[in-house]
Order: sequence, then structure tokens, then C-alpha cells
Amino acid sequence: MKNIFKIANSTIEIKQGDILTFSVTAIVNPANKQLLHGGGLAAKIVKAGGSIIQTESNTLAPVATSQSVITRAGNLPCQFIIHTVGPIQGEGEEDKKIYKAFLNILELADKLSFQSIAVPAVSTGIFRYPTEKAAFYMKKAFFDFLPSHPDTGLKKIYVVLYELSKYKIFLQEFNK
Repeated sequence: MKNIFKIANSTIEIKQGDILTFSVTAIVNPANKQLLHGGGLAAKIVKAGGSIIQTESNTLAPVATSQSVITRAGNLPCQFIIHTVGPIQGEGEEDKKIYKAFLNILELADKLSFQSIAVPAVSTGIFRYPTEKAAFYMKKAFFDFLPSHPDTGLKKIYVVLYELSKYKIFLQEFNK
């Protein structure tokens, strides 16, 4: 199975690894509405990047489901963090909300002229959204957005999955 996909003038690469190590313009943090980064990937981001991330987040909360905000990245190898609030499984209209969340990530990155981003499996951890559905709606958002924005400066998108099981699910979905 291939793990690199060319869409319009952008490249998507599915990777297994630690998103905190990616030297990109921005990484995506799957956040909660209050931007309290106390658990999951969000806690790891603040621990590695420093308290500036939480301090800046405190001035931006609350954030509605599917929306994204930006902070600096502190000590991380990226420049910025896109904090995205995905749906919690069981809250209603999760499929619509996760699709919109992935679209909003791309729209914000494009608007800010970001060249590269790294995106994890938003909402599939403590929010319990099914990984298979997250992979489907991420792919749909990417394949809807990129062809309709051929002049985007967003040239490289890494889909970064820490767990091998999630990596395999995303790889399979993007190869369909």
C-alpha cells in the first residue's frame, strides 16, 4: 500500500510516529472546548512545548466544536499549534462535526499561508470517535478541499498516527 498521495499541488503522507517530532509549520492538537491541555496528546504537547502553549490557549477559550485556533509552539520543532475541537462520541452529529473540523484545519492553514502541517486522528482518543470514521472524514475533507484550492501554499500534509493500529486504518482508508 502506498502512503504518499498527490492531490492538486499538495502532498499527503501517512506516517506512523510521534507528531511532536515533526518540523512543520504547524501541528494539530485535538483539544477540548476549554483548551485545558490536561490529558492525551494535548498534555504531551504542553509538557514538551512549555507553558506558553497553555498560557496562550487560556486567552482563546472557549472554542466551539469543529473550530480551530492558533498558538505558538514553544519548544517544539514546529512554529505553531492548531488547536482543533473535535466531537465527543455520543454528543450528536459527530460525522458532520469531524468533517467540518478537518475542513477548518485546512482552511485556517491555507488562510495563514502555512506550508506544512501534521494532523493526528482527531477525536479518536479520549473523545472515543471511531478511528475508521475519522479516517474516512479526514480523507473526504482533504480530497474535497485541496482540488478546489489548487493555489494553496499548503504543500505538505502529514497524517501522523502514534498507534500502529490507527496507522493501518488510515493507510487502508487513503488507499481506497
